[in-house]
Amino acid sequence: SFAVNFGVIASDKDGFIESSEDAQDLLDELENNPPPPGPARDQAVDDTEAALLDISNKLVQIDAGGALMVAIPNDSLPMAFVGKGKAAIGTAFAYDPADRAVLEDIANGTGNQDDLSSEVNASVLWLAEYGLMMSKGFELAGLQVDGGATVKIQTIEPIAYQENIANFDAGDIVDSTNVNSHSGLNVDLGLSTRVGEDGKITLAGTIENLIPQSYSGPNGTDYDMAPVLTAAAGYNGELFKLE
Repeated sequence: SFAVNFGVIASDKDGFIESSEDAQDLLDELENNPPPPGPARDQAVDDTEAALLDISNKLVQIDAGGALMVAIPNDSLPMAFVGKGKAAIGTAFAYDPADRAVLEDIANGTGNQDDLSSEVNASVLWLAEYGLMMSKGFELAGLQVDGGATVKIQTIEPIAYQENIANFDAGDIVDSTNVNSHSGLNVDLGLSTRVGEDGKITLAGTIENLIPQSYSGPNGTDYDMAPVLTAAAGYNGELFKLE
């Protein structure tokens, strides 16, 4: 048997993507069709700078992941092959006040957008896991316990993206060549048991990434992978179920 799942969580509550496109349109207009010298040109520069200031320090976050499990049932030691993939992306823009003079040069025809210092910065983390999951029932302190362990190989790729606002393209973030690649071995553990009358109460706990790891990323960044402990309890009664 097999199971597969996939999910995406995205947050652009500040409207960064749309606002950045508006800023790029104003930059193109300022460079290609500047108003005549005077108040109209000054206003065009003001409007373009205001658009850049509007997206400064705004943040976009995207998390996506998926998993595939192929089970190999047997009576002695049930096993399953597990594959997981995860991507986390964070993007922000930082305005450089020195670009005010560059905008005036662009409007006057003595500069271009490549002279701008304001940048879009993005961090991306790719995480892939491939492992073998094993489970076994046993008795512990008079309780029947189901235990499981997953031994897995992990591939971790921190990516850094930096681009002048004029040349920013969201589609280029994951294609950045500024990436560090790492691989390692880790372990997940889990236990569950039933207690109470007729075993209606379930207690469970897992430890994900039992072995702490630290990986270096581009531009002096680090990605720390610490163990994650999760505990759970549930009650399955005749009238209701609570977890």
